[in-house]
Amino acid sequence: GKEMFNKQIGNIVAILVSINYLHLHFSQEARPYIFLFLFSTLSFYYLVRYIKVPTIKNALLHGVMAGLMINMHFFGFFILAAQYCILSLFFILTNDKKTFFVRSVVSGVVTLLLFIPSLKVFIAVSEIKHFWIPAPTLDIYTNYFKYFFGNSELVLTMVSILVIFYFLRLAKEKNT
Repeated sequence: GKEMFNKQIGNIVAILVSINYLHLHFSQEARPYIFLFLFSTLSFYYLVRYIKVPTIKNALLHGVMAGLMINMHFFGFFILAAQYCILSLFFILTNDKKTFFVRSVVSGVVTLLLFIPSLKVFIAVSEIKHFWIPAPTLDIYTNYFKYFFGNSELVLTMVSILVIFYFLRLAKEKNT
């Protein structure tokens, strides 16, 4: 939040993350989820820095954090795909396309090099036919949304009201 906006927004985001039920819950598990969150946050941080100042150093730091992210959990690939969509958009918008492209490729190569040791595990996991987690149902997203806010009806209602007010305000600003 600080890198994208200002210190106040960064502090608000830090407070919200530190009291979020989902993050508190998963930080207590002896699983790699908290590291996935850490390296996802750091890779986005260095992605923002790279987009703002496209130096080779920022590209390398983004590549290292993205490589660590996909090594922590394979869900990191979804985040990495989103980051490369963002990079593609900024590639289109940049003036110095050649330099931006070369540095982005350097970042991608570093990410891939860091993933090579986990490739064998990734292939083995992708060949699993049966798993202990049941197949997702149609209400997976609503259930996850509820779980994210601690299954609290009060918090869920407050968040829903805030989202509705946000979209109403956004619509009002568009009409003005």
